[in-house]
Formats: sequence, structure tokens, C-alpha cells
Amino acid sequence: MPQQRTLFNLQVGDVVQHLSRDWIVENTLVFDQEGFQWQEYYLRDGAEGVWLVVVDDDRIELSWMHQVPPEEVSVLFPLRDELVYQGIRYRLAEKGIANYRKTSRGSQQGGPCRFYDYAAPFDRVLSVEIYSASELLADSGEIEMCVGVRITPEALTLLPGDGRSVYS
Repeated sequence: MPQQRTLFNLQVGDVVQHLSRDWIVENTLVFDQEGFQWQEYYLRDGAEGVWLVVVDDDRIELSWMHQVPPEEVSVLFPLRDELVYQGIRYRLAEKGIANYRKTSRGSQQGGPCRFYDYAAPFDRVLSVEIYSASELLADSGEIEMCVGVRITPEALTLLPGDGRSVYS
């Protein structure tokens, strides 16, 4: 019998139900910043993908994030305390460097990631993550930017899958 799923142990192939849609866990990322950990899950429903970010910092904070297409990402370093994206002004809430471990379809990878988390009114969030080969080069590397909203745990239903991707 599969283990009951929580926001902290989702695995590839599990199902996350949100707003009457079934999203399949395709990748899991675990970040570690000097002992503080959080999870990010890449979910797919057909051709559409989202990130579910799970942080337990005195209370559970969930973000439902859409990746900004790479051709739309234009950031200048050093990043400022305020970013404007699609007319919305976001303020820097937290930044730092963490090590990540990514698991997807039987493969694993990892390394350092510099992150910048921003917030705006109405529970809107924006994140910039830079994945690089070295902490010394943390402002150069693969840049991912995501925008989304905070959601509540009650908005989700978690179901164990068979451990395989349905999209591979």
C-alpha cells in the first residue's frame, strides 16, 4: 500500500488536485540553506506546467507558480529590492544561496542556487533562481523566473501515484 502523501513527501507520478484539475508530479527539488529545507514540485496537466513551492517556516506557506518563458526573462544584476513585472510591483522578501537536489524520472542532479523571493499585494509572488556550477558564480548560470500566488493547503488534494511519470 502506498505511503500517504503530504506536502513534504510528494514523489514523481503522484497527483495534486487543484481547482478541479489533476496535476502530475514530474520533478521534485529539495533546497537546503544551512539546514533549513523547502520543496518545489514541478506539476503537469497535459502541456501545462506549474511549480508548487512548499515552505514550512513557523507555518506552511504554499505558492502556485508559473514559469516565465525564458525569452521574457530580462534581469540585471545585482537584483534590486523592487521588481516590476507585467505592471505589478514586487518587493524583495528574501534572498540567499541554497544547495538543491533535483529528482526526475530516475535521474538526480544538484548544486548551488542563488534565489530571490519577492511579494506583492493580493498574495502575489515572484521568484528568481539562478542555478550555477559554483557559489562563486551564483549570478551567472541558468536563470528561472516564476510568478504566481500564495494558496492554502486546503486548496489541494494529494494522491499517491505509481512512481512513474505519465508524460515521459
